[in-house]
Amino acid sequence: MRLIALEAEDLNTIAAACQDALFLAQNATYSAQKREFTLLINRFRWEDDAKNQRVQALLSFSSVKSVKALGVDKNSQIPKSILSIEFKSSNEPPEGEIIFELAGGGKISLGVECVDIILGDIGEAMDVKKRPDHNGDK
Repeated sequence: MRLIALEAEDLNTIAAACQDALFLAQNATYSAQKREFTLLINRFRWEDDAKNQRVQALLSFSSVKSVKALGVDKNSQIPKSILSIEFKSSNEPPEGEIIFELAGGGKISLGVECVDIILGDIGEAMDVKKRPDHNGDK
């Protein structure tokens, strides 16, 4: 799968594809010079409802001005899970903030000049035993 988001509405599709994706904080990189934030994730393949599979993917954000993390330990070997990704417009669109809500209360916030995101699978899908379940979240 390869998806591109250039507008806030496009982010909804990428967010849906990344729901329940797992990642290690050490696999997040930010280059202030290049203004890029990348995150290596292991996403659940929601697009193939008949199978329980995960695939490694790269989530890349351009035009990033800042990165803030709350409740994310860069040295932790415990995977974080993405619950949602959303865009909040600033007073000067197309600038805004892209917010990752993480399971367990963590959060990553990207200050961006505009929405400029690529999600690309980089490996073969692997069968997994469990499908993410949010019934206990309510």
